[in-house]
Amino acid sequence: MATHTTAREDAARWFLRMRETPVPQAQRSAFDAWLKAHPDHAREYAGFDLLWQDFGATDRAQALATAQRRRQRRHVTRGLLGLAGFASLGWLLHAHWRAADDAARFALARETAIGQFDPVSLPDGSQVRLGGSTSIEVAFDRAQRAVRLAHGQALFHVAPDPARPFVVDCAGARITVVGTVFSVDRLPGSVRVSVQEGVVRLAARDKLQAPLELRAGQVGAWYDAAVPGSTPQRLAGLNAEDAFAIERGLIVFELATLEEIAATLSRYHPLAIRALRATGPGAPRITAAVQLRQLDDFLRALPHLGAVRVQRAGSEIVLSAR
Repeated sequence: MATHTTAREDAARWFLRMRETPVPQAQRSAFDAWLKAHPDHAREYAGFDLLWQDFGATDRAQALATAQRRRQRRHVTRGLLGLAGFASLGWLLHAHWRAADDAARFALARETAIGQFDPVSLPDGSQVRLGGSTSIEVAFDRAQRAVRLAHGQALFHVAPDPARPFVVDCAGARITVVGTVFSVDRLPGSVRVSVQEGVVRLAARDKLQAPLELRAGQVGAWYDAAVPGSTPQRLAGLNAEDAFAIERGLIVFELATLEEIAATLSRYHPLAIRALRATGPGAPRITAAVQLRQLDDFLRALPHLGAVRVQRAGSEIVLSAR
């Protein structure tokens, strides 16, 4: 097990590396592995993140830059002061470290490319797995652990902390938990929540109505076009485990609309895929299981699974009802 001093030194190294733009994927994977290796790692890293926020003034930022250049010239690797050239900042570290632990503040923004998966370790011990073309922002403080899912799909394994609920905002929906395993999927016109373990509360962000409580195995949805004050809907007949099939390289559609199919496939296909809106009782609904390595085979087979037309239009693929 690493000593407290070593964990702090390693956190300083990683903090400097992770401020590179862009961060290489291999480095990001190594960083996530280091975070998960011991609880001290995430706590020490969060302390550096809080300390960095105190360097808003120009003179302090210049002092940090000068200290980092001194480290690069001397190649000193032993101890925290030698590591980052922080001799002039030692007093600041001592003054702020307890505040960093007490406030437990942490911020992170992460976005995946098409076809990319990205596991993310959070300092409270929670784990998030991002699907393709997914974007999240994380902000922890003493009162709450907050995540904003801008688009895509994320699988959450949340560490219990009754004093700090874990809240995911996506479009106009708000998902609140203490400790559980669930998926949030931003689809055209809706936010879908699938619960594998524990209990999740799904509500509109405006809080005009009581939240919908979802338990293990259940799926719920909030709709963009819902009338203000309406309740999110429990989706009977859908299997919550289907949302987690993506971890095995499998996409599962259950009575899916063409818009849902297009949005989901676009996260993993090199070409943009869109669907022309089809409404009414005759609109196609597709049930299928698709391997990620066989997306083109599925697109070729789609017209045989329902009344669907698949057309290539320039640099995109268009799905429509026929």
